[in-house]
Amino acid sequence: MDSMIRQLVRKGLPKEVEKALDNLRVIGNEAVHPGTIDIKDNANVAFALFRLLNFVVDRMITQLKEIDEIYELLPEGKRKGIEQRNTIVTSKQG
Repeated sequence: MDSMIRQLVRKGLPKEVEKALDNLRVIGNEAVHPGTIDIKDNANVAFALFRLLNFVVDRMITQLKEIDEIYELLPEGKRKGIEQRNTIVTSKQG
């Protein structure tokens, strides 16, 4: 899991999502290494893990989808202008 997070970081994973994933990884590993997960151990930790998971899904899936949906509301000519601008910027950087 650590190497998977590293790959995502190299691809530009936002820092706050990296921290959330590291929390999930470390806490999850600590919970399962003894071989059993006891719900009675600590309800606060369990709720925190769910909050972290919800944060990651919201940040990396829901928000991106919402932004794409709103972007599609822009007039087609404006979207093409933005895409051309980005093509010019990319070609100047390369």
